[in-house]
Order: sequence, then C-alpha cells, then structure tokens
Amino acid sequence: METALRVLSLVAGIGLFWAAAAGVVSTMLVPRTSRQWLSRWVADVLHGIFASMAKRAGSYVKVDRILASQGPAAVLFFLGVFLLIFMAAFGLIFHGLGTPSPMKAFLESGSGLSTLGILDVSKPWHVVAMVASAFTGTIVVAIFIGFLMTLYAAYSAREAFMGKLALAIGEPAWGPEFLVRLKRLGTTIEDSGIPSGIDWLCTMRVNQYIYPILNHFRSPFPHRHWVATLLALCDAAAIRLANSKEPRNLYLVRLVAEGSETFHLLRDSELGRIHRQADAPSMTSWRLERSILDGPADSTSTPEPGISRQEWDWAMEFLEANGVETNPDRDAAWRNFCLLRSLYAAPAMFLAEYLHAVPAPWTRDLGKGTAPRFETIRPQLAAERFRSNP
Repeated sequence: METALRVLSLVAGIGLFWAAAAGVVSTMLVPRTSRQWLSRWVADVLHGIFASMAKRAGSYVKVDRILASQGPAAVLFFLGVFLLIFMAAFGLIFHGLGTPSPMKAFLESGSGLSTLGILDVSKPWHVVAMVASAFTGTIVVAIFIGFLMTLYAAYSAREAFMGKLALAIGEPAWGPEFLVRLKRLGTTIEDSGIPSGIDWLCTMRVNQYIYPILNHFRSPFPHRHWVATLLALCDAAAIRLANSKEPRNLYLVRLVAEGSETFHLLRDSELGRIHRQADAPSMTSWRLERSILDGPADSTSTPEPGISRQEWDWAMEFLEANGVETNPDRDAAWRNFCLLRSLYAAPAMFLAEYLHAVPAPWTRDLGKGTAPRFETIRPQLAAERFRSNP
C-alpha cells in the first residue's frame, strides 16, 4: 500500500512539474497568446481581485491608482505561483522517491529550488531530484528576468510615442481635439511627422497580442491611456476621410484599417482569456482597407458608430470654429463617419470599459462619479457630455 502511494506521489509530482513547465513556457517564452489553463487561471484570479477593488473606488483617479498595480502585480504573481507549484511538484517527487515525511520532502524541494542547500541528501535519486530542482529554480528566475525586460521594453516604446503625441492630442485624448491642435500648429496628420503612428500601433498590436498582460499596464499619468490615444488617432483619421472631397488618402485609410485590426485583435485576446467569444469575427487590415475604399454596399444604411449624432454635430461645430475644413453636407459626412467608425467602435468600447480606460469624449460612457479633468481647448464639450450621462 505504501509503495503504491509513493508511486502515485511520484507520478503526480512529475505531472504537476510538466503542467507548471508548460505554463512558464507558454506565458513567458512562446510568442503568441497563451491558452494554457494554468496561465489563464492565474490571470483570471488576479484580474478578479483588482476588478473587485476597483468597483469599490469612488472616483476614476482612485480606480486608476488601484489598477496601476495590476500589471506589475500580475508579473510577480506569476513568478510566485509557478515557483510554489514547482516546489509542490518536487516535494511530491521527493516523497515518491522515499523521503518518509511529506514535510521533509517539501523542505528538500525548497532547499533545492532556492539553491540554498540547507538540507543534505545522500541517496542517488534524491541527488538527481535535488540537482533538477536547483536547475529549475535558476531557469525559472532567469526566464522571468528576461520576460520582465521584454515587457518593460515594449511598455517604454508604447509610452514614449504617447508622450510625443500628448501635446497635440490632449489628455484625455480626443480625435477632434487632435485635428484642432494640428491646425493651430499649421499642419495635418499626414504632414506632422506622425505617420510613425502606424508603426507604433502595429508594434503595440504585436507586443500586446503576444503578451496580453501589457493591456493592463497603465500609463504613468492618470489621464493618459493607450486605448484612448489609439481611439483618438483612428477618430481623427476617420473625420478627415469623412469630410474630404478628395480621393481617399491612403495613409489615413491605412491608419483606420490598422487601428481597427489592433482593436479587434486585442479585444479577442482579452475575450479568449475570459472564455468569451467575440460578437463578430475579426477582420484583417486588407479587408478593412477594401471596406473603406469601396464604401458601403447600401448607401442608405447608417452603421452604429458608438456616438450620437448630437456629439458629432458638436464636434463639427468645434472644428469649424477653429478653422478646420469640414464637409458642408453634414449628413453625408455623418454617414461616411459612421461607416468608418463602425469598423472599430465595438472592440474599442469593450476594451475601454474592461480596462477602465480614462473617461474621455467618444471613448466610453462616463457613468456616475466625479467628472474627470479634461485638458482640452474646448472643455465645455467634455463637461456637457458628462452631464448628459448622469
């Protein structure tokens, strides 16, 4: 009976070791979204903890302060959980190899995994297991260090471009605000040196799809968020395209298409992690570009853009008052804008709500609570929007 239990302990330990090893590899090494159950369980537990804390916060600033720790805490939580699982796995292995006491088996596991060597082992198979546990602990920590450096390199690149945009795009970011500030600077999106925006969002899309934990790393400033910035870029390009009488500007088309694909992919990565399906299939950037260039199949239909016609009219008045050229046929411009914004509005709004992005015009419903600060040229637009969503 005792022999059978030790064999069972050994088999269970080896199985737990492989599960933890697969979790480490899929989470920190494999360059694609992890579908491994252990990694998803760890992420789900931590997100649930921080989401429950955020619900109790009375204002957005407090929510942002709480959630600012979620990304870094998740990284440390992953390391701690995987080390504990490896410790349990080697404890079961040591017990299966003949260590009489389960407590001593786990102490031997901790001694080897931490490379402290506080306990001596003499049996040949115990020595092999001790060496294996020491190598495992060292390798996991080394992988974690590399993983952390990769995350912060991607985070720094994302935030550097957002900092470069902050003066022109406003905080919180807003598409019409961006166009007005560029007008006052005597330039446009295409001529402002911001065409690197496509490079930025493509790089961000790859990094954050591979490592979804980056979605939860927040900016150093509470009124800046990558969802709001990306949405403002797409909105500014969509407004230009909707109001233009010239042939479609291919840079603006690409900006809307690449931004839409980014929103769809990152929405799908979050939905996959929480075991939900997208309400519509994602589209590749080429299909999105074709959709923009070809126009709507039914010119009488108006897709859902995620904002009201009243908000659109406010924005057009804002642009006209500040010298930005608009289409005199506002109905036609509205229909064109609805077509363009419907390509990315749904996934953008989902990410804004799920990640608690900064409340901003056209970003998400502001809900109840203290109105956030809007450092815009025309802050009464933001204040009016907030009052209309009590």
